[in-house]
Amino acid sequence: MSKPARLLCIVALVLSSAGIALSQEAAAPKPQPRAALTAAPAKPAATAAPAAAPKDPKEETRRAQAIVTYAGGKTLTVGDLEDAMARQSPHLRKRFSDPAELKDLLEKTLRFALLADEAEKRGYGKNETVAQSVKQNSVQALMKADFDEEAQAAAVTDAEVKAYYDEHITEYQRPEMKRASHIVVATAEEAKAILTEAKTADLRTFRALAREKSIDEATKLRGGDLQYFDPKGKAQPSGDVIVSEAFAKAVSQLKAVGDVVSAPVKVDNGFSVAKLTGERPAISRKLTEVADSIRTRIARTRRQEAIDAFVKALEEKNKPEVFAERADAIVLDTSDLKGPGVPEGFPHGRTAMGTEAAMGRTAPGRPGEEPPPPAAPAEGEAQPE
Repeated sequence: MSKPARLLCIVALVLSSAGIALSQEAAAPKPQPRAALTAAPAKPAATAAPAAAPKDPKEETRRAQAIVTYAGGKTLTVGDLEDAMARQSPHLRKRFSDPAELKDLLEKTLRFALLADEAEKRGYGKNETVAQSVKQNSVQALMKADFDEEAQAAAVTDAEVKAYYDEHITEYQRPEMKRASHIVVATAEEAKAILTEAKTADLRTFRALAREKSIDEATKLRGGDLQYFDPKGKAQPSGDVIVSEAFAKAVSQLKAVGDVVSAPVKVDNGFSVAKLTGERPAISRKLTEVADSIRTRIARTRRQEAIDAFVKALEEKNKPEVFAERADAIVLDTSDLKGPGVPEGFPHGRTAMGTEAAMGRTAPGRPGEEPPPPAAPAEGEAQPE
């Protein structure tokens, strides 16, 4: 890497760190006062955020004391070191009670300042990469200051948590569920003949039998699959009736996935030979167990709604005019897409982007929006077959 490129990376890191520091400083309480650097052990600071600007003139004077002077008038002050310590976690801040650690922090802070000043002199502050990094961190600081998630969560009341729990009770209370496939034939004699073959068949063979011999048009094309149902034969959370209670009872007596009923079960359109294909244990989560997660969920929803409203207000204020048809002129350079796994003959030079793709209409999300967490099976659920 060339010397200018290395310095550019340093600048991006410098200004990125500065942006993060600003986002933390926006709502920061003031740490405990510290004396200038001495040989005596220092007391740990009491807060985790950079010190706020003091209003007390004496405090302001104390923080303004120069620990280091350089470049004909630039300084590192007591306040600079206090802020650097306050940005650390409580666990890491404890180490600064050791004078050696405090001295090391001073040296690193000075090193950072010298590099930042030199980068600024060379004009790297105007570089597009650096400017983009500053913008990103500025947006993060804005989101933190105006839409703090912890503050949103603290504003959610216990009554609201209880109401959410009651409205979504099927997420927290659910009976044991069974999944089965079956083969339906017209007579008990046919069912008994199939039963003998079904007891030794694996799931793939059983489903092939269902497609070949079952007269139940609703399930035969999917290999007799009935999906999951509760002890009353209903789907959850919809409550739709899947099978009769008698059928559900017969399946519930099967001990392990793969077992087949001992005798054909009478159903509306004939006789069924059923095979257990899946199980989900019952779920019972009390409100006290899930209150925190519900509070966080409500807070995140409200936060996103507030961000959306804020962005909408910005759009109304700034009145952006979009010329979507001009996006067809955008060219995507794919010449650097080479390597293992790339089809032969790809890329084909520079690719013009379609209007929809160029305008981002196929991509989810909005400005300032956090992507939703990936869906996961509910606790205790088996993966669908």
